[in-house]
Amino acid sequence: MAVLRLEQIGPRDLRRVGGKAMGLARLVRAGVSVPSAVVIPVDVFQKFLKSHGLWDRARDGDCSLEYAIKEAPLLVESQQEIQRAVSRLGKRLAVRSSGLDEDGLNSSFAGQYATVLGVSPGADLFEAIQTCWASAYASSVLAYRRGHLGTPGGMAVVIQTMVSPRVAGVLFTINPMNGSWREMTVESVWGLGE
Repeated sequence: MAVLRLEQIGPRDLRRVGGKAMGLARLVRAGVSVPSAVVIPVDVFQKFLKSHGLWDRARDGDCSLEYAIKEAPLLVESQQEIQRAVSRLGKRLAVRSSGLDEDGLNSSFAGQYATVLGVSPGADLFEAIQTCWASAYASSVLAYRRGHLGTPGGMAVVIQTMVSPRVAGVLFTINPMNGSWREMTVESVWGLGE
């Protein structure tokens, strides 16, 4: 399976790890302080789908797949490797989806895919991973895709050390209010920023 650390992800790994994981890996390579994380690559999700007979439904973009993914058990060998990989990340984790088509030039998916915060490294972790995978087949995501992209391309999952911020926010490098490339906008809130 090969769970990856952010430091192991290079520019050619986008189709394996998705947009969010690639963005975090770029920040690490640039020397930015990023909470420790591991990435479950897309091929693990694909193996999960195939092993449970869900692959054809996934390729068709079947909206009932969201529930089937949550109900099917995570493969034992996957559970063991994931447990080993997260053992150094702490007792509170952020489990974040990283879609192959997320954060692209033509689509965003901002807020569409699942993130589960404050997850313990035990059984809750596996449920959170499957919640992220299942979010690729949520009715809102499939509706967005119909207008833009077709069926889901794949989903990796980032498992990251959970931080307890005083303030959380988003920096828009292009002003979303007027489209100006010369202005940046910060939106922030006190606390976690869910």
